[in-house]
Amino acid sequence: MSEHIDIDHELITIRHYLHAHPERSFREFGTSIYLTDQLKAHGIEILHNPLETGVVGLIQGEAGPGPRIGLRADIDGQIGRASCRERV
Repeated sequence: MSEHIDIDHELITIRHYLHAHPERSFREFGTSIYLTDQLKAHGIEILHNPLETGVVGLIQGEAGPGPRIGLRADIDGQIGRASCRERV
């Protein structure tokens, strides 16, 4: 159970950073660098992305070929003041 506490703290820290540094669509240069660094720190392979922004990471299982899962998330943010209080 204690390993989950460390992960939770790390994810909260990442979320706080991303919310403190929003970037508009197609201008997420800093966010792309930040996320690339975070993924590399966990040993996740970064694949070539032909676009100017965005990150593509590859997580491979150890059981060999099999079913695949794709995850996608938007990384642009709204510039301005948040309308609701952020909870941890």
